[in-house]
Amino acid sequence: KDYVLALEGALPPSLCAPNAAGPQWLEEARDAATYLRDDAGRRSVEDKRLRLLAPGAPLLFSVLGDVRRGGEARDLVFALATALLPDARMSAPTTPLATAVRRVEASLAPRQAVLAAAS
Repeated sequence: KDYVLALEGALPPSLCAPNAAGPQWLEEARDAATYLRDDAGRRSVEDKRLRLLAPGAPLLFSVLGDVRRGGEARDLVFALATALLPDARMSAPTTPLATAVRRVEASLAPRQAVLAAAS
């Protein structure tokens, strides 16, 4: 029981899956244990979360381009969120990464022609 309670708050809110239950909760617990292990574990979990979100946000991940590290990409996602959606007040400590990715992707869609011309 103590182990489960220790894992419960291990992941930063930006990396937590909303309403995790069943097999997804078990995956969250595994990621929390990995995240707590060391710097390599933290990078591994951050990278994994971004890989899982990438298929649903092709415009955003084309903008991120060669940024491969989870922490760097996460910081860029929240910087883009702040720039593109200033009224949304999204920040890494409080907003789930999945929410930020979804909102930034939606804000990039109308700008798709500009993005295509720039690449």
